[in-house]
Amino acid sequence: GTGAAVNGFAPPSEAWCLVGFAYGDKGLFGKGHPGIDLKATNGTQIKSIGNGVVDWVYDGCSCNNCSCGDGNGFGNWVRVDHGIVVKQDGSRVRVRSTYHHLQRGSIVVYIGQQVAVGQPLATIGRTGYSTADHLHFGMTETAESDSLDSCPFEYGTKDNGDKCSVDPSDYLGPVADCN
Repeated sequence: GTGAAVNGFAPPSEAWCLVGFAYGDKGLFGKGHPGIDLKATNGTQIKSIGNGVVDWVYDGCSCNNCSCGDGNGFGNWVRVDHGIVVKQDGSRVRVRSTYHHLQRGSIVVYIGQQVAVGQPLATIGRTGYSTADHLHFGMTETAESDSLDSCPFEYGTKDNGDKCSVDPSDYLGPVADCN
């Protein structure tokens, strides 16, 4: 499927289907999976799901299926702060998106850079704990007044340690299984 944009967001890649863990799956590390694993081949371009500001970049990982550097085994990654979003219930939350397992040296954005929906960020690889090429894609919500540092990254869903992760399909529409 192509995903359905909500609040001006659009899927991060052309392939919008699951190849691994779905949000909340309990396989890895015994905790809920804090994102979705999307189909992608090595070198697939990854794009920002919405307008925002890049607030984190890590590009120091060169190994596959290993823990390296920053990000709890998620390899090279980028985070975009999309600012305040008004949800259907009228509540206001700060939304961020994260893109993991990126190819080393492929990240084309920098901290503080403004990005637009659909703007290229990097290409997919399999750095960090990853046995095959895919994009681990995650989203977080925090209260409107929370600082950028109020949501430290912890592996797991809201039920299992991470207080901020949300199911990306809440913003991007349902994600079909690739099979």
